[in-house]
Amino acid sequence: MRRVLAFVTSRYGLAGLVALLIIVIVVVGRVAGVVGGGSGHDGGGAPVTGGTEAGVGSTESGAPNDGPTGARPTPSPVVPAGKPGPAAVATSFSTAYLASDGPAKTWRTALRRYATDRLAGELDTMDPATVPAQRRTGAAKLGDHGAHWAQVAVPCDSGTLTLRLLGDGNGWLVDGIDWAPAS
Repeated sequence: MRRVLAFVTSRYGLAGLVALLIIVIVVVGRVAGVVGGGSGHDGGGAPVTGGTEAGVGSTESGAPNDGPTGARPTPSPVVPAGKPGPAAVATSFSTAYLASDGPAKTWRTALRRYATDRLAGELDTMDPATVPAQRRTGAAKLGDHGAHWAQVAVPCDSGTLTLRLLGDGNGWLVDGIDWAPAS
C-alpha cells in the first residue's frame, strides 16, 4: 500500500491520474452527447435532414448545424385593429409634410395629427418653406422595423424622406424625419 501511495503522490503518478481523469471526462461526454456536438439530432430521436427549418439540419457544406447563428427573425409591426399601419401613416404624414405652401400654423396642425409629442415640439420651430421636396414620386416602403418601431422611406421628387415611426399599441406616430437628397 505504501508503494502505491508513494507512486500516486509522485509527479508521474499525478500526471497519470490527470490523464485518466481527462479520458473519463471525454468518454462520459461523448456517451452523453455533450462533447464533440454535431450529432445531427435535434433531441427528438430522429436525425434531422434537409435543413428546411431555420437553424436546423445541415449547412451547405454538409456539416451539422445545431442551431441559429444569425439574427432572430424580425417581428412584423403590430397594427391595432381598425388603425393604419406604419406605411399608411407615413404616406399620410408625407402628404401633409410636402403640402408646405400654405400658412405655417395650418401646416403644423396637419402634421401634429401624425406626430409624437416630441416631434410636434420640433415642428413648432420648423419653417415649412425649408421642406426640400414638392411631391411624392412613389409608394412608401417599409424598411428596418420591429414590433413597435419602423422606418419608412418615401421617394420624393428631389430625394428620399425617411420617417421613423413608433407604435404604442394604439396606433403609429411619426417620431423623426430624415432627408436624403437625390444623387
